[in-house]
Amino acid sequence: MTLAVVAAVLLAQTVVPAQAPGASENPPAVKILPVDESGSDPGFAKFRDELIEAAQKRDIAFLRSAIAPAVAMGFETGPASLEEVLAAFQRTDREEDLWEELRDVLLLGATREGGGFCAPYVATKYPRNLYPEYLVVTVNRLRVRRQPNVQAPVIATLSYELVKPLYDFDLPYEEGKREKNRWVKIRTSSGIEGHVCGKYVRHPHGYRACFEKINGQWKLVSFVAGD
Repeated sequence: MTLAVVAAVLLAQTVVPAQAPGASENPPAVKILPVDESGSDPGFAKFRDELIEAAQKRDIAFLRSAIAPAVAMGFETGPASLEEVLAAFQRTDREEDLWEELRDVLLLGATREGGGFCAPYVATKYPRNLYPEYLVVTVNRLRVRRQPNVQAPVIATLSYELVKPLYDFDLPYEEGKREKNRWVKIRTSSGIEGHVCGKYVRHPHGYRACFEKINGQWKLVSFVAGD
């Protein structure tokens, strides 16, 4: 799976909408169940587990060994060199923590794409006929609360469903919290509105990674967000 093929895979994840955004007030009643095909290749499964551990430890030496010579890091720029990728992971002046993003992507499970693997399943299994305006619930029985705090009443529970994010500018900004750890106001397919922890919902165009074998070794060949 060359970089050109990886780009094609990632662009294929850019959904062609069957309807314009906002055409429906509620998201469709669709579930995207977790998928992890890593175990279909024991060598990749071992590499994936080692890379998760390296991400948790912020092990730059292991990351160096796991990266292809050129890595797709964006759709509007050319491939990044190995040194550029390592520098990006070590930056502290950005909203995203790439170590955490890589770990989370891998923990959510990978699917086979061509001769390699791409993760997370949220990106690869999102319905192609839906505009990417929805978030995917990635856990079983996620609590929806009436207000954005853990003491608020639970008004619904969700399992692997699509929800529509509602931009609530009255929500207080939580200084020091990364976006995924903040409260998100959402609407369910049945029209219930409430708040969930951002850690448990994911956009299909969030960070995703693809891997291929180069000279017999699994390597990260793309790590992108957006469309």
